[in-house]
Amino acid sequence: MTTIAKEGNSLSPDALVTLFEFDVSPILDEPTGSDTYYYTDTSVGNESGILWGGNVYTPFPFVFKGISSKADGTAPARPTITVSNINEVFYAAFLSIGDLTGSKVVRHRTFYKFTEAGSEPNPLAEFPINKYIVMRKVKQDKFTVEYELGTAIDQPLLKLPKRLILRDETLHNLHAPGVSRTRLRG
Repeated sequence: MTTIAKEGNSLSPDALVTLFEFDVSPILDEPTGSDTYYYTDTSVGNESGILWGGNVYTPFPFVFKGISSKADGTAPARPTITVSNINEVFYAAFLSIGDLTGSKVVRHRTFYKFTEAGSEPNPLAEFPINKYIVMRKVKQDKFTVEYELGTAIDQPLLKLPKRLILRDETLHNLHAPGVSRTRLRG
C-alpha cells in the first residue's frame, strides 16, 4: 500500500491539501520560462504559503467543483474553478496575459504532513494528478472570476487518432535498408 493510501485509510488522517498550478505558457506569444503560478485554497500552515515539491503555493480563496470520473465511456462533465477577485489581486496578476483560455491547470492533492513543513516531507506522496485546460471564461464580476475547465482530449476540432493509420504501412513493414523480409505463403 502506498504512503498516501495508508494515510488516507488511517483513523485520523492529516489535513488534506489541494494545490493548483496555472501554466500560462501555452497562451503567451513569448514564454519566459517562469510562466507557472502556484496557488492553494487550503489555509493549513502559515500565511506565506505551502512549500511542496520545491514550489511555494500561495494561499488564495477559490472554489473547484464539478469534478467527476466515469468508466462507462462517456465524457465527464467539465469542472469549474471560481477564483475570488478580492481587491482584484487575481485579475491584476493575469491582466497582462489577458484571458486564461488555453492555459493549463494542474491539481495536486496530498496531506499536510507530506509537505515540506509537515512531519514527513514527501513530494511523491500525492493522489492522482488532475490535468485540465481552461476552455472558457464563464463569468466575471467585481468579486469573482469563473472558468470552465476541460481535459486534454476535450478539445474542439480534435480528431483521434492524430496520425494517419494505413493498413499496409505499419511499423513492422518499415525496415532498415538492405534488410529483407520474406513471407511464407501456405
